[in-house]
Amino acid sequence: MGKRLIWMGAILLSAMLFLFENNAGTATVLVCVVAIPLLGLLPLACKAVQLEASVCAAREKGAQAEAVLTVTNPGMLPLPRLSLTVRCKNIRTGETAERRLEWSLLPKQRRQVTLAMDCPHCGRVEFSVAQVRICDLFGLFQRPLTAKADCAFTVLPVLFEPSVLLEQSGMAAPDSDAYCAGKPGSDPGEIFGIREYVPADPIRSIHWKLSEKTDRTMVREFGLPVVHDVALLLENAGDASPDETDAVTEVFASLSAALANQNIRHHIYWWDAGIGELRQLSVAEPEEAGQVLEQLLELPPGDAASSVALRFTERFPHCPYAHVVLVGARIPAGVRALYNGNRVSLLIPRREGIAEGLQGDGTHVLTFDADRCAADLCRLEV
Repeated sequence: MGKRLIWMGAILLSAMLFLFENNAGTATVLVCVVAIPLLGLLPLACKAVQLEASVCAAREKGAQAEAVLTVTNPGMLPLPRLSLTVRCKNIRTGETAERRLEWSLLPKQRRQVTLAMDCPHCGRVEFSVAQVRICDLFGLFQRPLTAKADCAFTVLPVLFEPSVLLEQSGMAAPDSDAYCAGKPGSDPGEIFGIREYVPADPIRSIHWKLSEKTDRTMVREFGLPVVHDVALLLENAGDASPDETDAVTEVFASLSAALANQNIRHHIYWWDAGIGELRQLSVAEPEEAGQVLEQLLELPPGDAASSVALRFTERFPHCPYAHVVLVGARIPAGVRALYNGNRVSLLIPRREGIAEGLQGDGTHVLTFDADRCAADLCRLEV
């Protein structure tokens, strides 16, 4: 707009000069001031440019990825000024960075540029040309061009290997074939140990043959079935920062991989706002944990309506899992509904005002620093 005002001022001065000095010289000046910029509009007749984009993906966060952008002028007119806005967006964290490029292209010319992009956080990253505009030679006028180019790549998280111990919950499975090595229970199918009778012991637990041999009343302690019904919930709601979202993703993926490596089948839940559905996947092997990670890296940040805790309790009014582990940036509202005599663990980034340990609602809170989650969570009891 500033250049247009200057041009209009030049036309006005030339016209006034022509009125006061009506001769060939002033007429030539007026014609040149008006006609030359108008001739510069010819490149605006260009209908399109050809764009191509490709990316050499970084395999882990912290490295750089290189995007190669190629622009071709297929027409017969030169393009004195071509403006492109390129955009790089991390779907997982919501981070967006833009950069503006300006080129000039001769007819049939092809130019290529390599752009280095930092990858500080894990996630699915989209690289695209958001806007293309062509300007005239003097920068007075411009118009948009219809041209698109995009590509995507994945920045993988840096996983760690926590040592996970499943604390025995009160929700025992009577048909379990695994038993707790440190606690007795009530399953007569497995003997935990033998000891002397105390008045509170049931008569059916008395070991009569051994009591006759020892002249003391001995009782059997039955085994306690170990429950491996585990649910992992990825809480995506809240105003998490990119650093917190990155840490939550790494903790969640590392925990799932650790359970799979210990042959512990578990069920993963998250709310997919794109389709409006609570997603659920069963993981039993490390390969399946890797497939889940690919989907989670494409999960955009959510709002309060995206709370997996809220959607999970809507589907299961009475939680059927013996172990529930929720990983998120904030403690969601209504987390009390996850407790049903089971073990509920919340893994959240450490911040002021959050107390660790057993809470009044029956949940256990474990915190970690976003920049050292591997050290804080090297051993987990959930």
